[in-house]
Amino acid sequence: MDHPVKEIRTVIKSLVQGTPAEQERAINNYFLPEASFTHPFCHVPAVEPVTLPLTGYTISSRWFILMIYRWYRILSPRIDIEIDSVVHDQKANILYVTMTQIFTYFFLPFYHANPHFTIILTLEQRPLGPDGGPLPNPEAGAIADAPAGTATVNGDTPRMRYFIASQNDHYQVTEWLKFVAPWFGPLLHRGWQLFATLLSVAGALLLAPLSWLELQAGETSKKGLLAE
Repeated sequence: MDHPVKEIRTVIKSLVQGTPAEQERAINNYFLPEASFTHPFCHVPAVEPVTLPLTGYTISSRWFILMIYRWYRILSPRIDIEIDSVVHDQKANILYVTMTQIFTYFFLPFYHANPHFTIILTLEQRPLGPDGGPLPNPEAGAIADAPAGTATVNGDTPRMRYFIASQNDHYQVTEWLKFVAPWFGPLLHRGWQLFATLLSVAGALLLAPLSWLELQAGETSKKGLLAE
């Protein structure tokens, strides 16, 4: 990506709403081969490309991420999304995306999960390869040896782009319960949260004298140290 804040919306829509070909193109063009992926229900660690014996076929962690997105589309052939905000922390190279989606299981068409969550994308700049994807992370001083056909700036140094090194999806418990406990799960959890809040208030009021005694003991000890 040249402009992550502007382009990430198209990338996300291709991944969650696109055809299999569009999903594969987005994964290959915007994710590093060794990208990692973390979600409340699954995790893909960063794995460098590996060639399978006897087949000549190369897979990496990026391939597993593609399979997750394809399974996601199978579970819900129609997914509606609304991207609420995108913020790029340029110093840390992290992209924050908050969004809401409407997810409908193909086997439960009358239920629509509408979780709101935040995606944290760690970005890394790499040279742009001739196929539109990232080149391997170059060693210092090795950029000049880029493969033929590599996109360049002014015909000299390779063109650099932002690629996704890791994706971390953050859901509140109430939100991911919408996937696994339709209708009643989020409601029961919200009730538990309210109960825990009332329990906290009761505990704070009942044990307020103990807190006051601890505070007084701390102040007395502090005065004693200052007197010495």
